[in-house]
Amino acid sequence: MKSKECFIKSRNILKIFRRSYFGILIVTPLYFIALFLFVGSAYALNWSDKEWRDAGCPRSAIGLWKLDGSDNNKKAMRIEKGKVAIIANNKSEENFLYKQTSLKDGNKFIELVLDHAAHKKQIYLKIRPHLISQIMESQGAVNKSSYNCLIKVFQYSSPKKTKFDKYSSWEIYQLNNSN
Repeated sequence: MKSKECFIKSRNILKIFRRSYFGILIVTPLYFIALFLFVGSAYALNWSDKEWRDAGCPRSAIGLWKLDGSDNNKKAMRIEKGKVAIIANNKSEENFLYKQTSLKDGNKFIELVLDHAAHKKQIYLKIRPHLISQIMESQGAVNKSSYNCLIKVFQYSSPKKTKFDKYSSWEIYQLNNSN
C-alpha cells in the first residue's frame, strides 16, 4: 500500500511541475513582447536639440562646470575659448590649451586635444550633452522652474582610441549657474 500512495503523490508533484514549466514558457515570451511594445529607444542629446536649448543650456561647452554629485565642489572644469582649466579641491588649477576651433554647435560631440600649459602632456576629450533635469522652486504662490544642464566628458589616452570611442574614463559635470 505504501508504494501505491508514494506513486500517487509523486505523480501529483510531476503534474505541478509540468504546469508551472508550461506557465513559464507562456509568461516569459509575453513579458518580453510587452517590454518591447511599451519601451522606446533613447537617444543622447545633441548641442542643437530643442530640449537642450529650451532649457537655457549653452550652445557649446563654454562655461564653468562642476562635477555632478559633489556637494563641496571637489572638481570643476572651466572651458573658455582656447583654454580649459581643471580645478581640484577649489585650490589647485591645471591649465590646458587647445588649438582646434571645435566648440561649434550642431554636432553630437565636441572633441578637444588639450596641451598642458607647463608640461608636454596631452589629454584627449570628447564632450556631449548628457541630461536636463528640472528644479522646482516655489516662491509664494508662483512656481518658478529652472533646469540643470549636465554634460558627459569622456577622456581618452590616444587619438587612435578617440576614433574608436575606447575611453579610459568619463565624468558628468553640471553647469554652474551661480555665476
